Amino acid sequence: MSIEEHVQQHLESCARCCLEHPDDRVHEGMVKKVIAWWDSTGTYAEETDRSGLVMFWTDDQKVAVFEDSEDYTGHGCQCHSILNIFDTLEEALVLGLTEEEAQQLNLSEKRSKALAKEELLRQDAAVCYAFFFSERHNRALGVACWDQRNEWYDVMWFSKEKLPKGLHPFLRLMKDTIDSWIDSETLPYQERKMKPYEDEWWDLVSKLLNHDIQLSDVQKVTAFENEYTRGRSQ
Repeated sequence: MSIEEHVQQHLESCARCCLEHPDDRVHEGMVKKVIAWWDSTGTYAEETDRSGLVMFWTDDQKVAVFEDSEDYTGHGCQCHSILNIFDTLEEALVLGLTEEEAQQLNLSEKRSKALAKEELLRQDAAVCYAFFFSERHNRALGVACWDQRNEWYDVMWFSKEKLPKGLHPFLRLMKDTIDSWIDSETLPYQERKMKPYEDEWWDLVSKLLNHDIQLSDVQKVTAFENEYTRGRSQ
């Protein structure tokens, strides 16, 4: 039996038992080619009381990271498995593996290169965004997005129903103030004429918001930012 057949068989078994969020992603012939695998016993999924990790190309040309563990030391089998699928190998290396896991799979060098490429993309990213938030209520109130390279910007505020009780009147005043700044393309204390799509514009806005409503740190959109969140360190 090839490693691909072995992984396919074990994946299907876990999908019937302990796979987190099982769905129709697991199907016959899914494992196209194994990129790398690791098992605490040295042989993939052939023994009990083990943990394993495998990265493979799927039949639809995506990259999957599948990890599982089995523990028979207590009462019965305690098993757990999780499958995450990424559009590219670089995304899988950066988002799907910790550094320790990359070392287990002998993929540390490839992961380091992918991280370096991600950083270059982040530095070169054009679209920036920052959240308006209430420090007292610990709640986001809206978001500002801008693209200095393409001279584009937008400000979106959350609906009244999603705001903390009692905050709406003050937020309306702040929103009207920011809208007036944008409409006039003028900010208090500005040293030169600026546009709302410039980084310096929003840097000054952040300094002007010295009450309960603040502007978060500026973030840049990169190719690696998507709906996937795993809640693990990298």
